[in-house]
Amino acid sequence: MRRKPLCHGKRRTERLQYCFNELSGLGQDAELTLEDPGQQDRVDGFIDRLRQCKESVAYFGLTLDSLLTRVVLPGKDQPIFLKMMQDIRVSRRGRLSTASRTAPICEVAVHMGRR
Repeated sequence: MRRKPLCHGKRRTERLQYCFNELSGLGQDAELTLEDPGQQDRVDGFIDRLRQCKESVAYFGLTLDSLLTRVVLPGKDQPIFLKMMQDIRVSRRGRLSTASRTAPICEVAVHMGRR
């Protein structure tokens, strides 16, 4: 049986879900928290996946603020996640700061990577 091709929107949604899967399980167990430095690699993986799926990120017009509405994390992990995302080097001029939380992530996805 031949499978129907996915519409572009659904394919993009699935690609975005692929990115978010890197963070799955956080907060489900006392040991699965971003307070544990060993779990912080998940954010690096999430960033790598955003980079791989930059067309989907652009399609949804994700910004740091809108990303925070899609990522469901325990309260204690949210500030850690935000700080890690803000520490991403986005351009030669500097970093994504609190003031530029509304900057489209797609414009900087190519430059994403932790220090």
